[in-house]
Amino acid sequence: MIATPMITSQFDSLLGTSYIPDDDEILQVRSLITEKGRELEKIDAEMSRIMASYVKLKKTRERMRADIEPYRRFIAISRRLPDYILQQIFLSCLPEQYGAIMSVREPPLIFTLVCRRWRQLALSTPSLWASFYVPVPLPSYSFGDEEEQIPEDPALTVTVARVKAIQDWGQRAQQCPLAITLRNELSYNSDGQVYYDLLLSAILSLSKCWKHLAIFATVPQIQRVVGLSQSQAPNLESLTVAANTPREDENMQTPFDNPELFKSTALRRLTFRALYGNIRIMPISWSTLTHISVSEGYACKTHSVDDIAYILTACKRLISFSFDMGVIHQYDELHTSSPRDMPAISLPHLKHIHLRTGHHVTGDAPAAGLPLDVPAIQEVSYYFAQSLTRPSALHFWLETSYGRLQTLETSHTLFQQDDFLACLYLCPNLETLKIDVSSGPMTAPLPVWAFSDEFFRRFTTFDDSRRILCPKMKKLQFVTERRFNELTDGGILELIRGKQDGNVSGLSKLEILDMFLPRRQSIPLGVHVNPYVDDGLDLRLAFEHEADNTGLRPSFNRPPEPFRWDVRQEARRYYDSLT
Repeated sequence: MIATPMITSQFDSLLGTSYIPDDDEILQVRSLITEKGRELEKIDAEMSRIMASYVKLKKTRERMRADIEPYRRFIAISRRLPDYILQQIFLSCLPEQYGAIMSVREPPLIFTLVCRRWRQLALSTPSLWASFYVPVPLPSYSFGDEEEQIPEDPALTVTVARVKAIQDWGQRAQQCPLAITLRNELSYNSDGQVYYDLLLSAILSLSKCWKHLAIFATVPQIQRVVGLSQSQAPNLESLTVAANTPREDENMQTPFDNPELFKSTALRRLTFRALYGNIRIMPISWSTLTHISVSEGYACKTHSVDDIAYILTACKRLISFSFDMGVIHQYDELHTSSPRDMPAISLPHLKHIHLRTGHHVTGDAPAAGLPLDVPAIQEVSYYFAQSLTRPSALHFWLETSYGRLQTLETSHTLFQQDDFLACLYLCPNLETLKIDVSSGPMTAPLPVWAFSDEFFRRFTTFDDSRRILCPKMKKLQFVTERRFNELTDGGILELIRGKQDGNVSGLSKLEILDMFLPRRQSIPLGVHVNPYVDDGLDLRLAFEHEADNTGLRPSFNRPPEPFRWDVRQEARRYYDSLT
């Protein structure tokens, strides 16, 4: 360390002034500058020495870190974990919603690149390779305004590599049941179908090990799958098919010829996506199915409520049922009669049901003609247009549920207010209520009514019969920007206080309250409700004007729109990762 002397002079007090030195003073100042310059040179020399020492120490540090790292890895806990725990970690890294992606950037292939032990362990764990997702490469992609042309040879090379990968994964899985997804949604009539056929042939060779299979393809390609017999796919329990049907064939009654696989008594789950055709006339083993999901193609007119009733009557073991209808058309008197005038369809095991009509409804509304006896029901998604007949079909279902319903999703525009309230009073154990106007039919022959303070007050106060509406409710969500004209900020605050203060015995606290109000805030809600947010309430309250949201906790901000699968982005991602 250099001791720097303090060099002072008689000119210090004149610096920064307008004083002009004479010749003798200039000579004195120059001598002072020379003296200070020599001290500066000493400092520069010392800095250079220290910098050189720093560079040397830095290199020594990096070398020492490199020497230490092998010792750290040598005693790392991952080296001491037994194989069975590592295997469970590997398995927990696999995607839950779809099969594993065949890419070295994703599990399970990424595990084979870490070390010899991990590679050997991964390759010797059959269940790690028992599920995979296979996207189909296409000769051409279109991403917005940007057009990317992929030469045919590279696309074919990728396809051949994936065929080999399918064979390798099938061998590594040994006799484990397989879960496979084969998808092509980018171009239904493109040359890419050639590559799809190659991949499909590889998957067909593994049919005896299928357990879950999802096929998104053209009708002829799906025909190759559903034409198999049960002996060719003896372990298949879940089948999903999504047929890319040409527009001119939309009104066909059945798109498949002799679908033997539907007759399999091993099938438990059957899913149709973008379906054109009536599944009632297909040779399906209804009595063995526990889960059915059907989504009709846009503007499809092949199913009636009578068809749905037939399917439900035939499926006595159903646990979950979902049906999205295309366009509701004219119905006879059977479909507009009251549920009480018809024999109930007994479904003792049904826990989840989802029914939705299309956005365009014509003729008499059908839902009243679907009486269900569902004593085990836990979750209902009800978007069926119905007539003015009261009580509604939902009311009939809830009467048979013995108060077991826990989740209800519907649109209040499908009910008269007293009918809607009657339904909710039949749900003493309801925990989640979601009102979604956007998901229901656009035309419903019912009078319009709006949510009000009086309606919300029923959730926190007793009526004349000593009843409270849905006392166990923990999540209340509104997916609508309308029907709040009569609801005041005071009514919202009263609901929150009534639920959260614990003054009423048996009343559960709210965990989520989600709503958007297309108006200005009338009172400073943040002052009153922020303590409840601090106490754990997830309050997603937002007003139309951004200025009205500034006094609220960050958790009040309405969450972003839910993710929607983008075909083009997914295609790019998988093409990049697999090439």
